[in-house]
Amino acid sequence: MRKELKGDSAPRNIAEDRIGTSESSWSLHDRQAVVSQVSERLAVANRMKIITDELGDLVQLSDELGYLPAMYGNDTLPVPLYYFIEVVDEMIDHEILEQELPSLTYSQIGAAFQFIRRVCQINTLGVDIDDVEEQLRWEEEDLFPGQFAQAVKSEGQHVLNQ
Repeated sequence: MRKELKGDSAPRNIAEDRIGTSESSWSLHDRQAVVSQVSERLAVANRMKIITDELGDLVQLSDELGYLPAMYGNDTLPVPLYYFIEVVDEMIDHEILEQELPSLTYSQIGAAFQFIRRVCQINTLGVDIDDVEEQLRWEEEDLFPGQFAQAVKSEGQHVLNQ
């Protein structure tokens, strides 16, 4: 049984709301909104691709995952960059960061890691990565990278077909 993901019942944006409806029912405003949203997503994906190229493709963008930044280990499974940031955050001694950056509070340092993590979750499919992870954890105790990749692809199709 599939647990309903947050936001499944409500459109995430005008483009996703209008997909699957008769194009003749779209207002000019709807059409402009769709073009604007697609343009924004493509601009972000293009900038991310430039960055990955500059880094020698050590971090890659898979079109199957909506250009979600990931690294691929020896097992060829994706390790999403946001997850890498989570691991680094857990390993870093925040007290040392506070000593190095005394003008920042513990909350600011934590927020910086959360910001970086959320930036690393940007994808062109419009999939909320936290929702995908929550769904997988609800279904199974262990989260395997292959299952994650399949869930992102599946949720991306779900978003596009709404």
